[in-house]
Amino acid sequence: MTQKKTIPDEKPETAATAQAYDKQRAKEVFDTHSVDEIYFTSDGTCFTEEQHARAHANNLIDGTVTPVKRQEA
Repeated sequence: MTQKKTIPDEKPETAATAQAYDKQRAKEVFDTHSVDEIYFTSDGTCFTEEQHARAHANNLIDGTVTPVKRQEA
């Protein structure tokens, strides 16, 4: 009988790491899109339209949508 190989769980991101990533990603998005606000879902996906972010968030365990304004990035 062969043993099933398991992959160890990755360490969860800390809130500070996630926030830093979001700010960097937000800056990249604002540099390439002419919008004043973008929206992140809890899985880190970024949207330029709030309704698209909310629709995506409905399929996540954590349905949080975080708006980020251009001046915050």
